[in-house]
Amino acid sequence: MKQWADGVFLLGTFEFFQTGCWMLVHGKEAAIVEFPPYTPGFNESPATIAKKVVDELGLTVKYLLCTHTHHDHYSSRTMREFQTMFPDAEFHLQSGFKNEVRLPNTNVYLFEEQQVLYLEQEPLILEHAPKHSMTDTMIIFTGSVCTGDWELNTLISCHD
Repeated sequence: MKQWADGVFLLGTFEFFQTGCWMLVHGKEAAIVEFPPYTPGFNESPATIAKKVVDELGLTVKYLLCTHTHHDHYSSRTMREFQTMFPDAEFHLQSGFKNEVRLPNTNVYLFEEQQVLYLEQEPLILEHAPKHSMTDTMIIFTGSVCTGDWELNTLISCHD
């Protein structure tokens, strides 16, 4: 695990695209961002890594989040593993996810344009911002923004 900013930790990178799985932490509450695919026997599961870190630090995973529906960020198998490891955590996803991927069985909350959540009174803002995909979600937390695969200084968007 590597700290990138205040309360922002990279748990690991996975598969060909090296998609990151992130943990946002404030106090004793956490959110996990991204459900990347992995190859059993080659990579350890992102959910297993997260569970070890959460148990070691005595955290509670409150939310499971994803920046967009592309296969390198949202694997149904990885999502189910997170659901098993953290059965009380809530999935908060942009409403377009329901048309694109297989959703978890329980604790799913879909939002349209914006959702404000909290980790021990620290705002965690989910903002629908389609550019790279129609489900792009910017995740804003403690002065950091996770944008998935957005590129700055480009004119190309998912609408082009």
